[in-house]
Amino acid sequence: MLRRKASSEERSDNFTHLVLTRFNVVTTFAPAAKGIEEAWLRDRVALFMKYCFPSIAGQRGARFHWLVFCNAESPTWFKEHMASLAKFLTPIYVEGLATNEVFARKVKESGYVVTPYLITTRLDNDDALAKDNLALVQRAFKQQEREFVVFPLGLQLFRGHLYGLYWFDAPFFSLIERVGSSGNLTTVLCMRHGDLYNKENRVLRLWHTPQWLEVIHANNASNALRGWPKVLSRAHSNYPWLGTEGVEKDTFIERANFASQRVRRRLRRMFASN
Repeated sequence: MLRRKASSEERSDNFTHLVLTRFNVVTTFAPAAKGIEEAWLRDRVALFMKYCFPSIAGQRGARFHWLVFCNAESPTWFKEHMASLAKFLTPIYVEGLATNEVFARKVKESGYVVTPYLITTRLDNDDALAKDNLALVQRAFKQQEREFVVFPLGLQLFRGHLYGLYWFDAPFFSLIERVGSSGNLTTVLCMRHGDLYNKENRVLRLWHTPQWLEVIHANNASNALRGWPKVLSRAHSNYPWLGTEGVEKDTFIERANFASQRVRRRLRRMFASN
């Protein structure tokens, strides 16, 4: 007997989809006071509003909620700004160190998880997702007990230009998990992207047009240019909100030179060690 294919509405009745963004909480990998420094915070809010916010506000074909984790000691102006975005996101304020357990508890306490399954998608506050990203993640839902969903193809934005990139363990992934009988859950924030392919993890790779955008800027030293320059480098259909403000007049040759610097540094280190 043939089984009727479940519609997207029926599937979404079985799961809750949450986008999780750590904005300026205290973590073990960043200075504790950094997230509430005035200059840093204002710069990060500007990046958030320019890249991250429009990418989530413009998602198509997906039902979801967006939880943004913030430092409870954030200044008043920041809290007022986040409150003004209440139509699109829910700010959750965290006191002290934000551990994996704290994130899981805050998600559980949010009251949004009322379904047998939970999908969580992580996104940094200075990066972006393609307009259909969340819909594609939801389309991959098959009542998995626990499975990570990864899109290896993405983009980097450097000096206003786009660079294409294959990154098999990029920090843009989702977790589908069954919620425990007592409401136990872990969320996608329990996993470092570098540990994604541990043998205990089930990982589903989805091959689509570039599904994420990593923004390289002066205040994020952990990001490096890894991609190769796009010929059409100032716009992409997956990111219709992407403007041309701040685009440098780099030629393709100059952009190719930027992209090859990382390879050249690796080669120099390799030959120096021999």
